[in-house]
Amino acid sequence: MTRQTANCPPYLSGNGVLVAVVGMPDPPSELSAIYRALDGLIPRVYNALMPSMAKKGGFTYDQFLLTSSAMRQRLSEPELNSHRRRTLRELFGSYKIVTEAPACYFVEELCDIYPNVRLILNTRAPSAGPWRHYKAKSLLAIPGQAVAHGFNRLAVGSETGVYVASRDHLLKERYGMSLIHHPKLFERHNAWVRRVAKEKNVKLLEWNEDDGWEPLCEFLGWEELSCGFRMTPRKRPTAPVRALTVPRKIFRTATA
Repeated sequence: MTRQTANCPPYLSGNGVLVAVVGMPDPPSELSAIYRALDGLIPRVYNALMPSMAKKGGFTYDQFLLTSSAMRQRLSEPELNSHRRRTLRELFGSYKIVTEAPACYFVEELCDIYPNVRLILNTRAPSAGPWRHYKAKSLLAIPGQAVAHGFNRLAVGSETGVYVASRDHLLKERYGMSLIHHPKLFERHNAWVRRVAKEKNVKLLEWNEDDGWEPLCEFLGWEELSCGFRMTPRKRPTAPVRALTVPRKIFRTATA
């Protein structure tokens, strides 16, 4: 795959998280299309994109523990306090872009801690894209998820077991259900994100895969990309290819 450098987005400047994609994760816990696209566009060397919690997303053991800790703190103390603020700052670190899990669980906190953040809500409602068969996928994902979570809960004390238990409690309190791939939970989550964005006076873009790059680039102030939205294959380009296709100066302030 080759890219034209003129079509790359501008550098990411500013402190803290600048962009948060806050839709619920794809079924069945795969890397989302928007994550793969951004992952192919932004060289990993700049450390701008936070690893995904999805399978093969690169999320670390420590990040799992921090996520679980922040969830438990949220359940015990709904108001954002200094302790949870420190935990989330450590979790999100110096990343400029965070996508879906764990960002989708901490939308209110992201808006409070990073007042300049822009939210992108992937509504999961494409009519022609690869996710148009979502309802069929969810029928398989829901029972599979129940079995997988049953095993996770048996692994008491493991990072996965602790995370799943914390997440289920948080979702149950917020939406009245904890089946993460259920269509009703998607609807309730989307409504919650819209309400939070309005209350916090934060810019929000509602988007789905059919929309492609145009609304994303306009919302983020990037030059529109001429490549197709699914610009990255499942396998990442090699480091030499990435170094040749994206000039260093573009993201020179990404880790400032």
